[in-house]
Amino acid sequence: MSQQVLSRLPNARRAIRWLQARHRFGEDCGHVAVPDTGLTRLQEMAGELVGSDDLVAIYIPGGAATAHEPGEKLDRLVGTERDYQCPDPMDESGRWPYGWPCRVVHAPPPQQCPLLSDLVKEVYGPGAPFQAFVAPLRYAPMRLDGKMRSVLEPYFA
Repeated sequence: MSQQVLSRLPNARRAIRWLQARHRFGEDCGHVAVPDTGLTRLQEMAGELVGSDDLVAIYIPGGAATAHEPGEKLDRLVGTERDYQCPDPMDESGRWPYGWPCRVVHAPPPQQCPLLSDLVKEVYGPGAPFQAFVAPLRYAPMRLDGKMRSVLEPYFA
């Protein structure tokens, strides 16, 4: 892990099932949204999450420095969302261009947020190709496997 101290909370109660990249995140970011390339994945995500207590983890890509977030949030899993209000992603209330409202559950200070690159190394080994892991997030949300969920969930219990 990196040099920073990260606290893990035991016995996470909600499952983090999906990971979504964003260029901005905070307590006021109450929506799940994707571009055209992510519509199929968004519909899969809706099928699994609507009506559940399960969560979507939010990742700020390292290359987002010119976007909307300060540097301390880059390459971090910065929070989670749930309470998906609109199972039809084509609904007019969605954003960019498909999505639906939801509620931010966790938005801890950046220094308490794990670096996704560190988690990838922890889960898949020090030689795991981080860029290959995050590349699909440019186009659509990603379903998390059990290994990544078990390492990630204690941070957002």
